[in-house]
Amino acid sequence: MDEELFIINIKDKLKEIQDSEAKGIFYQIFEEPCLVYASLKVPEKFREKVYSWFVKKDSSGILPETVEQVVKKAESQKIIKTFNKITYEGAVFNELRALKPLIYNKEMHEKNNNPEEQCDFCEPESFTALDGFGRIYHNNFITGSNIAKAELLHSNIIFPSHSFKLNFENLLSVFETAEKWFVQVNKENPRAIYPFLSWNLGYKAGASFLHPHIQIAMGSDSPPAKFRKLKKEADNYFDKYHADYFEDLFQAHNLVGLALQKRDFKILFYLTPIKEKEVLIISDNLIGLIEPLYKVLKTYTEELGVSNFNLALYQRPIKEIEAWKNFPYILRIVDRGSSESKSADIAGYELYGNNVISTDPYMVKRAVEKNL
Repeated sequence: MDEELFIINIKDKLKEIQDSEAKGIFYQIFEEPCLVYASLKVPEKFREKVYSWFVKKDSSGILPETVEQVVKKAESQKIIKTFNKITYEGAVFNELRALKPLIYNKEMHEKNNNPEEQCDFCEPESFTALDGFGRIYHNNFITGSNIAKAELLHSNIIFPSHSFKLNFENLLSVFETAEKWFVQVNKENPRAIYPFLSWNLGYKAGASFLHPHIQIAMGSDSPPAKFRKLKKEADNYFDKYHADYFEDLFQAHNLVGLALQKRDFKILFYLTPIKEKEVLIISDNLIGLIEPLYKVLKTYTEELGVSNFNLALYQRPIKEIEAWKNFPYILRIVDRGSSESKSADIAGYELYGNNVISTDPYMVKRAVEKNL
């Protein structure tokens, strides 16, 4: 019966299917679902809180699981990854992510925005999990393993201050910390070669905590689906036009006055943004991204009224692979709306139709250009 099926067991379900023709259609569209076991260590002080988050009550409200059982479940998480080979859509399933804390109300908003308040990330060594190798420490930044993982290896880089303070040194340190973590993870697990970095600042951008933190992840089978799709499209472009897609993308934006180039970086004020004020920064080296990122975020927060944003870094694998050797470092940054607004910034039209944008990219360019 369907009631007995769970996505975590889809590989077993596929093995049971005898109809080879139907099975062939499945694998014609989808890759074999990938099951990974993500591990972490829960510090002693953190155990009771992890239990309160992840324990499941039965129908009578009784807690049938012990602290030991729940912590063990958190320390070895099953994740299923699916990928559509035709559309390049991908998904990651981890039931623990539905149980992780994500609380937003006026009281919590005021508490988290008060620089005197304390949260779990203010005491990361006590109230965040550890990776198998421990933590990375760098210039007052510290890593903590993500308690509900979206990848085989998935952690947070935690800022030293509870309130967000934008400065160049912090940005440089956080990216240096990320690189140190990627290198250490690869040493521990040489199959983990695909780094991914993302930043959700503010609840409207999907942050669980307002205390600034950046998510870092490493996959062993492939990059995240959207990154994988971009690589495929760039390869297809080269095969068709014998030209570098990212260079031509810059030239196309520059032609209409929506690009800037300084030293070793390029900024695109994107013509097909995923949402408001999206900016792409492209460079052949990671450090080359830091200065323009600082200037863009400074413009965002001080001039354009941005209080919630998402950021993602696409970069080549940590191991040298011929097919990736010309892939640049790409930062994408997008505004996620006002903290005062009760409505979501993305609706059905954006999810299934076109991205509907209210901000003029030329306005964003003029504001950023003044600060470069």
